Amino acid sequence: KQLCDMKYNIVTQCALKGNLFKMDKINLQVLGNVCLKINSKLGGINHMLSSKSRPAMLKRPVMVMGADVSHPAPESRGFKPSIAAIVGSSEPKAANYEVEVRIQERHHNEEMIHDMKQVTKNLLLKFHAANKGRKPEKIIMYRDGVSEGQFLTVLAKELTAMRQACKELEEDYQPAITYIIVQKRHHTRFFPADNNKYRNGNALA
Repeated sequence: KQLCDMKYNIVTQCALKGNLFKMDKINLQVLGNVCLKINSKLGGINHMLSSKSRPAMLKRPVMVMGADVSHPAPESRGFKPSIAAIVGSSEPKAANYEVEVRIQERHHNEEMIHDMKQVTKNLLLKFHAANKGRKPEKIIMYRDGVSEGQFLTVLAKELTAMRQACKELEEDYQPAITYIIVQKRHHTRFFPADNNKYRNGNALA
């Protein structure tokens, strides 16, 4: 896998026999998930919103972005780097994404993405190329991995970098940017009030 990914640029998908088979029978659920991963890696579309459910904003050129920073374990901080990954949609259905990955300096074990301007510029250029020269009229950023104490710092620096990237593409290019910080550590739970639920009480997916 390392040779294919790092040297020869060949898409791979690894699977353990113990996961593919259950009680000497093929585990169809695992196999289905593996097929979805392969399809996604080859540029296929696994899921999309139906035309009835698609919000009005997706009827215009919109780029949906997502970003997170993964840090090393506490005992490795200082000599292992953090890794920032940023994705951006490249077509109107917002189902296919381009990706940019950055390794951040060891002493930068923080939430900030330090190359956000170039990352945003690269993703905008890929969107431009995939959409016959059209640029997104709006950018929606879903940002994960930010602690409450760094909300304003990350927002100010990264949003400024995104604005600068737009300006470098074209002087008067100023798309609307919606910057959403996603948090998972909360205690909000939703439960259906009718029978649209699974046996364990969870809402239907």
